[in-house]
Amino acid sequence: MIRSDRTFWLGLMVIVGLYLALGVAYAWRTPLWQAPDEPAHYNYARYIATEGQLPILEPGDYPAAYLEEIKARRFPHDMSIDSLQYEAHQPPAYYAMSAALLRLAGEAPIATQLRLMRLLSLLLGCCAVALLGVLTMRLFASRDLALSATMLAAMTPMFIADTAAANNDALAFAALTAVAVRLAAPASHRWTWPASALLGALVGLCVLSKFQAYVAVPLVAAILLWDVTVSHQLTWRQALQRSAVIVGLAGLLSAAWLARNVAVYGWADVLGLARHDAIVVGQLRTVDMIADAGWQRYLSAYARTTFQSFWGQFGWMAAPLPERVYQPLALVVTIAGVGLLAGRQRVWQTGSAAYKRGVALLAVSGALTTASFAWYNLQFVQFQGRYLFPAMPALSIALACGLVAACRRPGWALALLGLATVALIGTGMMRGDLPLFSIVLCVAVALGLLLMHHLPPRWHWLAPVLVAGALAALNVYSLIAIIPLLRA
Repeated sequence: MIRSDRTFWLGLMVIVGLYLALGVAYAWRTPLWQAPDEPAHYNYARYIATEGQLPILEPGDYPAAYLEEIKARRFPHDMSIDSLQYEAHQPPAYYAMSAALLRLAGEAPIATQLRLMRLLSLLLGCCAVALLGVLTMRLFASRDLALSATMLAAMTPMFIADTAAANNDALAFAALTAVAVRLAAPASHRWTWPASALLGALVGLCVLSKFQAYVAVPLVAAILLWDVTVSHQLTWRQALQRSAVIVGLAGLLSAAWLARNVAVYGWADVLGLARHDAIVVGQLRTVDMIADAGWQRYLSAYARTTFQSFWGQFGWMAAPLPERVYQPLALVVTIAGVGLLAGRQRVWQTGSAAYKRGVALLAVSGALTTASFAWYNLQFVQFQGRYLFPAMPALSIALACGLVAACRRPGWALALLGLATVALIGTGMMRGDLPLFSIVLCVAVALGLLLMHHLPPRWHWLAPVLVAGALAALNVYSLIAIIPLLRA
């Protein structure tokens, strides 16, 4: 039982503590406003604190030229952030909590107010990290998997930096992961009336937190459908009854905000998204980039920038990690992917019904978040990996499982590394410039895989732990060498 597993809870506390320590360092060392859209998030909360009502998104709230200038000058004291109001359409939950903190802060300096908002985000991030561990333990009853996956997520540099900034991301991650935890409850009380009511409240919190968290709605629908058609835990009538409770409570919690939006933006724009699209004149749109650069360069930038910014690209995407950092990260992800593909059929065939349901939950969550990210980029060029963080449970669990699978059955991974090494040597000789770093990296990873393969199976879980440890070290490097570059 998860409640009696003291080792799991102790390990989870250590991971959350380490995440919190690094997050506090990011919150304090990151210069004011050097996180995406942070001034607009702050202005939203400040408006509630001073005016006692929600702001209205209006033309002029996105001064594109001024925003580019103030970013280029790194937010000097002689340039005000007051005109940056373009997040005013966002759901209000995080900003209401932040407004309460700002009222308590009174006339404190603006730096203190901003750091209070950052610390609020960080505490919500602690909840998200802890819930990720609980979710993994509930789904797969494996302490090793739960702790290694949680550590991988919690040590991802961009995840820490993002959840240590003043924005509504951490609340969305926590709310969405809480929904997944509720869906992963033991079968005996998964769909009781109280459980359905709690799930409805959590979905309502998702609606009030951030648009990216709205994937909770189709996620709940998909798992309900699974429990009717696959696991047969519910009849169609029971599913409809539970759905009514969930939708009713979620609607009740969000009704006031939605009604206010109807009054302000109209029935056709209940979420304010059309108003947002209309006022962000000057933001680079996908059709314009494709027209200028072509599909090939667009897709290349999409993949490259998304990958890099998922792991670490700080400030307003202006401070990436060194290029050589991304190479081993890409290799680790590739090895994990090969490991998953090599073992997928055997594991699926031998897995229990509960295991398959857990995989389905994670797969649907990951697919919905990825689709949401792709849909957003159909309109605007937003190659920011942080938009994939709502799927962090699925991504970190897949990474941990893939690394362990590659250690247990390294054949395909070793073959890939061998081919890559030969290709690097061949192309290097043709160009007269051997890529020694990449060659040594492939050889080192291959030797590491062979070494791990010959260890007892329990020790294979050391692979994701070592990767998480390397990510922790990368955070220290980022705080010392990258974050200071953001200062004016």
